[in-house]
Amino acid sequence: MTAPTVQAVSVDDVINDPGFGDAIDDAIGDNTDSVEQIASKVDSESCSVCHNGSAEFDGAAHQAIYTQYTDTGQYSATITGVTRADNGGKADLEITFQILKDAVAGDWIADFTSSTFKVAQYDSTENSVGEGFVASLSNPVYNGGAQEYTVTATATDLDPTMTDYFGYVQLLKDKLAIADNPGGYFGMYDEVINEVYAVGAAAADDSAAVASGCESCHGDPYRKHGNIQADAGGLDFLVCKTCHFYDKTGGHESWQLIVDNPAKAGLYYKDGDGDIESQMTTAELAQYGYTANLMNDVHMSHAMEFGYPQSMRNCATCHDGKLSVVLADANFQYETCISCHPVTGGTDTADADGNYTSDTTTYALTTLANAGYPNHSNILNASTDCTTCHSAAGGMPTFAEIHTGGYDPAIYTTTGDKYAEDVTVTIDSVALSGTSLTIAFSAASTIAGVDAADIVPSVYVAAYGYDTKDFIISNHGRDADGNRLGEYTFGGDANPYFTNATASGASWSVTYDISAFDTDSMVTDGVIKRVEVAVAPSLEVGDVTVGLNAVSTTFNLEDAAVEAGFFGHDIADANSCNTCHDQLATTFHSPDRGGSITVCRMCHVTTSGGSHLEMQSRSIDSYVHAIHTFQPFDTDDIDFSDPFEQMEYDHHIGSTYPMFTTTNCESCHNSDKYNVPDQSKSLPGLLSAAGEWSMDRDIGAVPSYVNGPASRACGSCHRSEFINADEAGKLASFNAHTKTFGFLEENQDGLLNAVIDAVMAKFQ
Repeated sequence: MTAPTVQAVSVDDVINDPGFGDAIDDAIGDNTDSVEQIASKVDSESCSVCHNGSAEFDGAAHQAIYTQYTDTGQYSATITGVTRADNGGKADLEITFQILKDAVAGDWIADFTSSTFKVAQYDSTENSVGEGFVASLSNPVYNGGAQEYTVTATATDLDPTMTDYFGYVQLLKDKLAIADNPGGYFGMYDEVINEVYAVGAAAADDSAAVASGCESCHGDPYRKHGNIQADAGGLDFLVCKTCHFYDKTGGHESWQLIVDNPAKAGLYYKDGDGDIESQMTTAELAQYGYTANLMNDVHMSHAMEFGYPQSMRNCATCHDGKLSVVLADANFQYETCISCHPVTGGTDTADADGNYTSDTTTYALTTLANAGYPNHSNILNASTDCTTCHSAAGGMPTFAEIHTGGYDPAIYTTTGDKYAEDVTVTIDSVALSGTSLTIAFSAASTIAGVDAADIVPSVYVAAYGYDTKDFIISNHGRDADGNRLGEYTFGGDANPYFTNATASGASWSVTYDISAFDTDSMVTDGVIKRVEVAVAPSLEVGDVTVGLNAVSTTFNLEDAAVEAGFFGHDIADANSCNTCHDQLATTFHSPDRGGSITVCRMCHVTTSGGSHLEMQSRSIDSYVHAIHTFQPFDTDDIDFSDPFEQMEYDHHIGSTYPMFTTTNCESCHNSDKYNVPDQSKSLPGLLSAAGEWSMDRDIGAVPSYVNGPASRACGSCHRSEFINADEAGKLASFNAHTKTFGFLEENQDGLLNAVIDAVMAKFQ
């Protein structure tokens, strides 16, 4: 018997192939396969065998972590009293409280991982707590007869005659293990108890903000650092004031410097190895000094530090129902302004007509003003009374006028009417005759002065592949002549696939030729059985393009009828997105693209690699997962030799999903719609290649891959984590894992379509 001839395989052959197996195939002569031969060897993913809804690592397990954190649990606590007494001119303070386990009072404190007890003296003038006016208590004593604990602080420095004060009890049990906690800045616990008992004016504390605003992005209930509840005892933010004092010196002067002088902040970041404040001069620290009261810390962090997903002009998000309080002229003061708008020491030049030109270092207070307004950096200081100018007597716009009543003008009218809710589009009919698809739709407005006939609509048509939720041909694709395959804007450029466009008032009609999708007989062969028809309405009110909702419907070509409830429309909910974004697309896209995740998917298709995200798909599942895991866009364009760009990159990848963890799948997905994708209902897709960075990194050249739906969707978060951490070994291992239990084939011309046909044929 003659031994077979085996071609030698080098270590480098194996190591340099992220697939870890193809090099061996190549070595034994199997390196000339056609795309059809490669596709014929591809099988559907087997992820759901292990990740089946009950395993340790799947969507349900991820969600269970967050649910465990937010569930009420078996414990509760009640403060039964807070007292103080004079002890030689100082205060004795005492908190009594009960702990209940399964509604039964008892000696349960040993069950908890940690406990915190505080009493704070409340300043009714400041509606807050001053630094040095908080006492910590410890060593609670249990009284079995009364079934309650007493914790005491003897002879604290607080005023023994105070009439306005409150006590605070925090109990934490079993810290949960989560992966995405950079720097250990927060902790999530199985049991979190925050109770407050207020006396005097503290009991009537009425914050100008509402905890429900925080809960929009951070979850309900919102707990700062994962354990300090914003709403405790029905009093919003009272507990927060035990750390955010009205007279506490702030320590994040870099927040303002980063916005005010980015280049200098970048240099300081580099020289200080990430610590900007340590490099700032005494003069700069004084210039950007601030008090760490609740307003400043919240405004500054959201306006300057975090990637806040809304306009800061949308005051209603955090101050819902209390705008008249926060936008009152009395609050139009220097400290309020610079909490969102840092002020530099820039200079002005006035022309002969008295119009001012500001230098380029002056920040938003100048740019927000109309032409002719002076540079505010030269006229503002801590003693400035803004109402001298900004009032009826001063002739300048009031606080409420500048902030349009506290509402983002791209989302709301000045009286708080949401454009997307009150200006609506309806697809009235879709009819098929031969290859002609006639689409009729209309719009209506209930907002006075806003005419729905002023809408400029765009019509999109995209084709589903096989019986899946994914589009095999996007409306955004082009034919050989550069025409969009399924997009037309009324009044815009002509498209040969759209004819008979008519408009009458707030009603429109257009005919689409579905033969645009049939160049490869995909309609006649049954590959394309359905199309999605969408309308994206664009509307300008004044000089602002406002956010409206796109709408769509599924049309079954075989039945020649609209198909209600087709699979894929209920996976994620745009309303969930809007809890953080308020109106999708107004801050990151064009405002006509909100309201429908299905419409998003018409462009964000599986068949394209991520154009802005390396090693990801353009599909909406891959894109959104990567974005919310804070994988940066366009890394090819980042100049890592620029300290500021390096700083911005580091800050971005160090961000955390606002619910403290991405495991809260239901913050976007509907219930039970976040496990491994059904392989028969989702198309294979394409991952982009690794970018070409301006710096060396451990992750080297990674090609574009054809992969399966679970690898694309579920894998997106994990790839982002490995990419951000530059963990080449873990990324290679993850790719090998998804290849072993599915497929991961290096892309080449025609391979994706061949793989789609081969895999989906198994389900026909």
